[in-house]
Amino acid sequence: MGIRTFFKRLFKPSGKPPQPKRRSRRMEREYAVIGLGKFGRSLARRLDLLGLTVAALDIDPRKTRLLADDVSSALTVDTTVESALREADIESCHTVIVAIGGDNFEASALTTISLAKMGIPNIIALANSPRQEDILLSIGAHRILNPDEDSGLRLADELADPGQGENWALDNNTQVALVQAPKGMVGNAVADCAALGISVLMVYRDSETLLHPAEDVVFMPADQVLIVGSAGNVRAFRLLE
Repeated sequence: MGIRTFFKRLFKPSGKPPQPKRRSRRMEREYAVIGLGKFGRSLARRLDLLGLTVAALDIDPRKTRLLADDVSSALTVDTTVESALREADIESCHTVIVAIGGDNFEASALTTISLAKMGIPNIIALANSPRQEDILLSIGAHRILNPDEDSGLRLADELADPGQGENWALDNNTQVALVQAPKGMVGNAVADCAALGISVLMVYRDSETLLHPAEDVVFMPADQVLIVGSAGNVRAFRLLE
């Protein structure tokens, strides 16, 4: 496709705006990652590791085969074609990440346009320059990221738990996180965290800092707790009721 044809498609009026669709709770927890380079692979695997339903799409069958056993579904799709996206049931997803990187900005833009036409509520795209960022935002992306593997891991953690506090990835499956003492742990002791796969490094309580707190320290509602554990265990700890 020539550059002139590309921009004709880019700015072609889409007719009537898509009608908003009612989305179920199940739909709000479904994700798709389009483009399975380094960023896309790390993101898709992390989302699956965190227990979320994720579809991984790429035009290259070799890349989809690499992820076939790691995610809910891995599909070989030309995502620049709107009808192909519909056949892949992309409309069932609440969040779609367009992780098409490298020099293939045309494919990224066309994919973003199609997703916007379909009314996907949350479209996140990669951009390699401020100019690309401006274009993607103008054609329907809701958020722009820079393409690196670490940002893929951070994005997965954020999508899995939008209310999370500060956290830092030590490796692909270990996190340090600063969290509010969860309701389910208030009144329980630091020692109880071991059974949950969580180590407590520090407790911040008013103006007091408890470094390596004793096992008999009991959590209070206003405590801020610095913990370390696997990504799944950290998320489960934070959500304890």
